[in-house]
Amino acid sequence: MAASAPIYAASWGGMMNIRCFLICALVFAIVPSSWRGVVSAQDVSPSPAASPSPDAGSSPGLLSPQWCTPGSNCPLSGGTPPVISPAAGGAFAALSSGLFTYTKTDLALPGPMPMVITRTYRSRDKDPNGNWNIRDFGYGTTLNYAIFLYSNSEVAGGTYTDAEVVMPDGSEIQCTNQGPPTPYTAANFYCGSQPIGIWFGSTITWNGTTSQWNLTRKDGTVYAFGQHLPLVSITDRYNNSVIITRNTTVAPCTNPGTQIQAKVHGTLSGRSVALCYDGTSSSHISGVFDNSGGTGSREIDYTYSSGTLTTVKYKTYNTAAVTSYQYLSGTGNVSSITTNINSTTSDTIYMSYGTGGRLSQIYHDPVSLAGPSYSYTTDANGNIINVLVSLPDNTQRSLDFDANGYLTADTRAYGSAKAEKTTYTRDAATELVKSITENAGRALSRVTNFVYDGGGAITLANLTRVTEAAGSPVVAITNIAWQSSPDFYDEISSITDPLNHSWTFGIDPATGNLISVTAPSPISSTWNATYNPTGQNHLMDRSHTAPESGPDPIRLLNGHRDSRRSDLGHRPARQPNQADHGCRRARDFGHHADAREVVVPVRRAKSRYQVD
Repeated sequence: MAASAPIYAASWGGMMNIRCFLICALVFAIVPSSWRGVVSAQDVSPSPAASPSPDAGSSPGLLSPQWCTPGSNCPLSGGTPPVISPAAGGAFAALSSGLFTYTKTDLALPGPMPMVITRTYRSRDKDPNGNWNIRDFGYGTTLNYAIFLYSNSEVAGGTYTDAEVVMPDGSEIQCTNQGPPTPYTAANFYCGSQPIGIWFGSTITWNGTTSQWNLTRKDGTVYAFGQHLPLVSITDRYNNSVIITRNTTVAPCTNPGTQIQAKVHGTLSGRSVALCYDGTSSSHISGVFDNSGGTGSREIDYTYSSGTLTTVKYKTYNTAAVTSYQYLSGTGNVSSITTNINSTTSDTIYMSYGTGGRLSQIYHDPVSLAGPSYSYTTDANGNIINVLVSLPDNTQRSLDFDANGYLTADTRAYGSAKAEKTTYTRDAATELVKSITENAGRALSRVTNFVYDGGGAITLANLTRVTEAAGSPVVAITNIAWQSSPDFYDEISSITDPLNHSWTFGIDPATGNLISVTAPSPISSTWNATYNPTGQNHLMDRSHTAPESGPDPIRLLNGHRDSRRSDLGHRPARQPNQADHGCRRARDFGHHADAREVVVPVRRAKSRYQVD
């Protein structure tokens, strides 16, 4: 087995892993969060989810002349996306675009709908004219609540054939209008051409009552955008919400600021976060404050130089807790990040860039320059189709991408006798992974096949069949059934393992809540749960006919119940005594479209799949 070495890179979607891992017995389904993360060693085990990301950018840029100005007088477009867009939710999305990305959560307040303040930085954040885009935290660094809608056809000519959801790292969820191209009030956008997890199957429509655009995900969560404005609210199906009010008077800000408030089942919780600005024309965020008051209140301060974020100070906790950033002269490409571990010790990571501003190396020691380095191969159109990573242990890893930026092959120990290659076959319409071949090209290769939505037209991207060791005498098939009735919020109803053991999940049709889990014989146990109006389960009981055994019911129920989590730190329902601080990560997606994890028990082992 070739050694697996880490590749230093962060990406919005990272690690939507469809590979199987055998561990102890349990069944649950979860959707891990994808927003929080930091630049760290990322074990680049194959992860198929990605979205179109040619090196020239998936957005053609602003056409001249423009029909309207994004963020000003366009009915839909609320900002300008960067020309170079990383793959939305993609494995190694940053590398497939030659970008360096960095995500850091500065503040999180728990609740049914947590309020989370996260910064996402990405290099090469330029507009079509080559100018750096001005973001909330300076060049290249965006607030997690600053996602916005954009339409190429609107900006070019006032029609509405397309809409893109632009995430904090500049990645774009692409949606197509299923209705007439005009007027905009009749548009009905459907997002179903990329492997974007929980966002797949989302719709975007105009709400005439609120005069806002509503993006509705299949889990019932609604993201609302004002006319030519970024995100204004997130509301889950229990009416828990986060409200973002910009350019308002809010303490303790001197200049007009942004207030973020939480509602629990439609009622203000009393908790809020204030974002204060420095008063310049760029309106950079200079301070973040929660409103708890007293010793429990928190404050984070930000300073800038020449349009770039230079320091972040966690003032409430420790005045020595400072992170500093330096940039290449005259650009927004960050060249070093220094974090004070204590008053006398700090840690610095350095980045360098090559042709066209592409990331070329990351290292800790400025003398030896020991760290991974990256070289790129492009096709005739300038799309990155291969990234060769040279690691400090003198091994190499090769990542192949198709012209749209999707991972097609991953070779560890590249160029050596121990090379191990994994290949990915994708659906032509959605780029969902349909097959993985491990140890490709060798006699002992292993093939795993995936079927979505029962094998018909892919409209929800729900994984319905997994065939392991396909074509071999030890083939193993797992079947997964989903609720097909409307308004059931796209929940799993049963899982049948290769030994024909079936676990069934009872779903409340009114709320989409998981209300029961029944294990197969000989366990024959059923766990039941009830919920409060905010979607938190507050009572569970167990009935069984066999001796007490099997999965832990709390973990089982929470695993399924927490299977929907938005990319802004929102976990719709948790146990009341398990506050979510928006800081948990099961994989590396700064945004990230969410993956699903299905864990299938096979006697004393289980197979785990994280799927698009």
